[in-house]
Amino acid sequence: MLKMLDTNVAIMATTKETSESGIIISKAKEKQKVGIAKFVGPGTKEEKMLVCAGDNVVFDGFYDSVKVGDGEYYFVKQSDIKAIIE
Repeated sequence: MLKMLDTNVAIMATTKETSESGIIISKAKEKQKVGIAKFVGPGTKEEKMLVCAGDNVVFDGFYDSVKVGDGEYYFVKQSDIKAIIE
């Protein structure tokens, strides 16, 4: 389990670009990604958290994924999340 700080969110990506042989394709340009917010920080006095654990989200940016335990996550700020998919 992860305990996120401030307005940070750990997102498990639901889509990856891979080649037919299974190699993950990395592109240097920014693109939107879709994932599930798994762990959410408490927010700050200035910024209330609008994202909840379990929300499907669309986020911007080019992030490296980090493997923690059995999962692979992107660590992003709430401000980089563009939409919650309902």
